[in-house]
This record gives sequence, C-alpha cells and structure tokens, in this order.
Amino acid sequence: PERLAYLEMTADQVGACEMARLLRRLELPRPWSVRWSSWSSSGNSVVGSHASPIRHVAGVNHHGRALAICGDSDGELRAWDLMTGDIVGPAVPTQAGLWRFSVTHLDGDLVALVTGPRAGEMCLWNLESAVAVGVVALPGNVDAALAASVEDRLLTVARYGSGAISIGYFGGHPH
Repeated sequence: PERLAYLEMTADQVGACEMARLLRRLELPRPWSVRWSSWSSSGNSVVGSHASPIRHVAGVNHHGRALAICGDSDGELRAWDLMTGDIVGPAVPTQAGLWRFSVTHLDGDLVALVTGPRAGEMCLWNLESAVAVGVVALPGNVDAALAASVEDRLLTVARYGSGAISIGYFGGHPH
C-alpha cells in the first residue's frame, strides 16, 4: 500500500498528471495520499515565492486548515495551505535570519515567536496581519525559542548558547 502512495506522489512531481489521476481513482488501501506536490531536480531550497533559502518550517492547524509556516534567510515568514499549496495571508517581514521560530495561537490569532532580529531579543508576530505585536529583551543570545498558549497567555521557553534554559510568560497580551 505504501508503494502506491509513493507512486501517486512521484507521478504528481514529474508532471504525469493523468497517471496520478488514475492512481487516485484506484480503490486500494494506502497509508497516505497526496493532494499536491512539487519537485525540483536541482535540489534548490527555495519554495514557492520565497526569494531566499528556507531555513525553518513549522506545522500548525489553524481554523481547520493544515498550514506550513516557512521562514527564509532574509527573515520572511509565509504560511502555506498544505492541502491546496496556496499562500495564506501576507508575507511577514521579520528582518531576522529565521533559523528557528515557534508558531502557536494566542487569543484566536496565529502568532510566531521569532528570535531576533537583534541579539538578545524575542519578537512576537501576528501572522494574519504581519504586525510585530511585542518584543522582549533577554539576558543573552537565544539559540531557539518555543511558544505555547496557556490560558490565553503566551508561555515561552528560550535556550541560550551557554546551554541555559529560561521559562516565562511573554510580556503581556499582544492586543
């Protein structure tokens, strides 16, 4: 069954649309199915309309839609609908080299916690409006940060280059 799923995906990737369509019509069990796919034989790390290489990807379910949030080396965040391949919402110009970021919901909005663009800070971005809604200064350079919505507050975990970890609430609500 898994080979059928891979064959269907590969047919899409190489442009054998009729073959992919016929494979989808087969009533055989498979562990997964592909609704769209893209492939480049060049191995380039640029996805869609990103102008620079993708550095990090996070997945999230937002209003019943499976989204991939991609961050590139120029600091741009983009949301992609995983079922259609369409871009969702505006590009978010964080100006941080997006090696790591975290995505969650806060008060119903989709937000991303980004380290930078300046050393020793975390910035919270509303991904639906492309607006920075808060910045927190930290006592050192953060390698990675994680965010989770807990009782309508944003709990953050930051990892520093020294190996230290800090846990706390982001400085208030973004509204």
